[in-house]
Amino acid sequence: MGNTATKFRKALVSGDEALAWQLYEGNPQFRESLDPNASYGEQYQHNTPLHYACRHAMTRLLSHSVVDFLG
Repeated sequence: MGNTATKFRKALVSGDEALAWQLYEGNPQFRESLDPNASYGEQYQHNTPLHYACRHAMTRLLSHSVVDFLG
């Protein structure tokens, strides 16, 4: 099964914006702790959540992330 962070990473890597958005919106504690610039490590070529969201044009996540970042 995995935790929210693992499910979110898998959704981002596979390009499943609907699932990624559901996980992001459905868990405020996860949303607050998520660092969109944190590397997923060498196994993922040090890509970040932001890299994957951009790669798959996940506009809903991207626009929400920018609003959160700018406060």
